[in-house]
This record gives sequence, C-alpha cells and structure tokens, in this order.
Amino acid sequence: MALAFTEEPEIFSTFLHAKADLSSELTIQLSEVLGISVESWLKLQENYARA
Repeated sequence: MALAFTEEPEIFSTFLHAKADLSSELTIQLSEVLGISVESWLKLQENYARA
C-alpha cells in the first residue's frame, strides 16, 4: 500500500506506526487511495490526538 503514495515511504510508515500526525498531503492521498473522505481522516486524527 505504501507504494500507492507519492510521499516518502518513511512518512507513511511513521504515520502507520502512530509516531506522527497526518500531514495534509498524506490525508489527501489516503482519501484518494482508500476512498475515505479527507474529513473522516481529519476526524480520526483529532480523536486520536485527544486520547
């Protein structure tokens, strides 16, 4: 799945392992690749940050 992203694979891996927040670019790419809205990704990030 990391191959579908144009950002560096390290950025995707860092996010995947919960070591960094979502960037704007990664949020857009996740939305395009997985078909989940940008708003949903941002809400997930917000909820994660609160926990």
